Amino acid sequence: MRFKLERAPPAVRASVARDVDQMEAMISSVLAFMRDELSGSVREIADLRSILECVVDDAGEAAELEPGASIPVQVDLLAIQGVFENLVNNAIKYGRRARVSLFLDGADVVVEVADEGPGLPSEELTEVFKPFYRGSDARTSGAPGVGLGLAVSRSVLRSHGGDLDLISAEQGLIARARLPGVAAVMRAA
Repeated sequence: MRFKLERAPPAVRASVARDVDQMEAMISSVLAFMRDELSGSVREIADLRSILECVVDDAGEAAELEPGASIPVQVDLLAIQGVFENLVNNAIKYGRRARVSLFLDGADVVVEVADEGPGLPSEELTEVFKPFYRGSDARTSGAPGVGLGLAVSRSVLRSHGGDLDLISAEQGLIARARLPGVAAVMRAA
């Protein structure tokens, strides 16, 4: 398609090039989704705070990590880093800022990523986890995406024995990721 596009008139080329870029992004996302679903990853004990610090540093000034203690988790490092990159990037893209907190809740480790955006209507809080679903604000925002990030993130967390939920806040949205603590993982093994 790209070769044919090169021979097209300039007016056609500009509009079709955008469609081809979106198609390539969608195909890459589908392939990544399938790869993540099928991979039998190696898990190791890591400091979740260190992972979050890297993600927040990479996101720039629009993201901040609240102070706190280190918390070990047993995870596939790349997959879990990808989950939090997606959540922080979504918070910035749709809610201008990402405020990340890490804490223990019983035997679980919880990460909350809060934004300052408009949030989601209550009927979309579960719909956005369906592959290829994009909320109404996401579709009209012009922000890039194909609707796989939250589906993949939830799938990764569930494969680790955790989960991902979205909660409407007074201002914005909170993505709450839950993972079993290392002690709970060791008891289950």
